[in-house]
Amino acid sequence: MTAFLLYCLITFRLDILDFFRNLWYSLVSGMRRLMQIRIQEETEIRKEYTDKSELLEPAEKIRFSGRTSWSRQYRNYLKIKNPAEQFRAGYALWLTALHEWQIAFQSSDTPNRILEKSQGAPNPELTKAVTSIYYRVRYQEADPTPEESALLRELLVQTKRCMKTVKK
Repeated sequence: MTAFLLYCLITFRLDILDFFRNLWYSLVSGMRRLMQIRIQEETEIRKEYTDKSELLEPAEKIRFSGRTSWSRQYRNYLKIKNPAEQFRAGYALWLTALHEWQIAFQSSDTPNRILEKSQGAPNPELTKAVTSIYYRVRYQEADPTPEESALLRELLVQTKRCMKTVKK
């Protein structure tokens, strides 16, 4: 029996080594896959800690179209169905009005910095509230409530009135 076992070990030694080598590689690759899955799960759990970097475009590039008037852009804004997209478009529309009022800001400026430079034009309290809502919509990817959307609409209505008086 021992002689037979020794004969099998000598004769099939390469096959036995291949078997253990394949077993080892299978175990190692399985562990790597498990570790990658665990790393992906951890990153999925911690999504709320990641920040999306978004630069505001220069005011010239924010327009819906280079040839359309601000009033036309406002009508296009009202047609947007998604509340978050509509809020972001409305905020961009306010930035376009700032540019037309010759209020300069950099594309790297944060919304709070733009608020400081604009001095809250046309309504400081309303503009400050809309900016804080914009932060929530932008970073937390939350939809604005109807009341918050109404605040932005009111800001844009006041902006529209101011633009009419400036053009006269």
